[in-house]
Order: sequence, then structure tokens, then C-alpha cells
Amino acid sequence: MSALGVWMTPRRLMAASVVVALLTIALKTAAWWLTGSVGLLSDALESFVNLAAATFGFLMVAVAERFPAYHFVLAAAPSVPDEVYREGIGKAPINVVQGRTYDVLRTARAALVTSGTATLETALFGVPEVVCYSGSALNVWIAKRLVDIKFISLVNLIMDREVVRELIQSELTVESLSTELRKLLEEGPYRQRMVADLEALRMQLGGPGASAKVASSVWKSLS
Repeated sequence: MSALGVWMTPRRLMAASVVVALLTIALKTAAWWLTGSVGLLSDALESFVNLAAATFGFLMVAVAERFPAYHFVLAAAPSVPDEVYREGIGKAPINVVQGRTYDVLRTARAALVTSGTATLETALFGVPEVVCYSGSALNVWIAKRLVDIKFISLVNLIMDREVVRELIQSELTVESLSTELRKLLEEGPYRQRMVADLEALRMQLGGPGASAKVASSVWKSLS
């Protein structure tokens, strides 16, 4: 094997993807600043999505290496090009699937989920999860001053207590993610309590008008 082949491990490839995404954002933002182009700004926002995907992919590759007995599947975001995932994951034992998120959740024992509606979808399937979020420091700083909320995941906002662990910014590390995932995978009080809490969530939102109940719960948490 060549020296280049030895260097190009899945983790290094995904780290390189994160670096490239950051450089792309910087260049596009600079171009927007100089030209005032709305199109360039829109393209830069797309790069933020790619950065989030690359960052999450990097963490997933690193975590998967610690759980060789389990099969990792990445349900890709439809707005992110396949190559963003493929180039970074490389030969790591992770399958990338498009448009089959619910199929993945039906068979998953646990899930690592980026913040958003996916946290609630995962919960309604009864899958124990850990919520991950890592954004720009500026975005987090602005959000904390605009919105005063205790949690970022819909699951915790609706239940008004911590049901699932939220790893945000500096808390989101390979070590913390691995520790949380291990507790979710092992059969024990921690996993059993979360499964029971997710069932309580489904009961709270179940029946006619579930969407309205979700909207009402989120609105109350913001008011």
C-alpha cells in the first residue's frame, strides 16, 4: 500500500471534508461581502448544510470504530449530495441510504440524531436516541439571545424535561457520544427509562390532532 493510501483513513478523509467545507464557506461569504450577490449568499447557506453533514459524518466514523459489533447506517439528508458522505466515510463500515429513514428507524436499536424534526420522528418510532448539534459559534450566540428555551430537541420541549440527552457544541465529542450510545445500546435502567418516556410521549401526542398538539406544545415552550 502506498504512503498516500495509508494516510487516507476514513477519519482523516472526513476531517478533510470538514476543512474543505469551512474553506468553501469562508470563500463564498467573502465573495458575497465583496459583490453583495444574493445568489452567492444562498450558495453559502447550502455550504453550511454540507458542513453540518460532514461534521456529523466525521463523528459517526469515529464512534463506529468503537462499536465493531454493531451495524451503522447513515440516513442521509436529501439536500446533501451523496459525495459529501461517500468521500468522507470511504471504507468505514457505515452504509449510507437515501429516502429510507423510516425503514432504518424501524430496525434501529439506538440513534444519533441531529437536532430538528428528526428527533421527534425518531422518538415516535420508540428508538432511544442522543441529540447532536454543532453549529457556528455566532449562530448559537444569536439564538441564545433571541430565544430563551431550556432544550433544543422537540422531544424534550414537548415533555418539558430531559428525556433524551442533548450534546451541544463543546459537549459534542467522540468520547461523550460514545459514552451515551453505549448506555442506549446496553439493556439496563437507562435504556428502559428512555423507552418508557418515549412511549409516554407517543401517548401524549397520539390520536386525532397529533400535529396540532405538537405545535401547541412547542408554542407554549417558546411563550
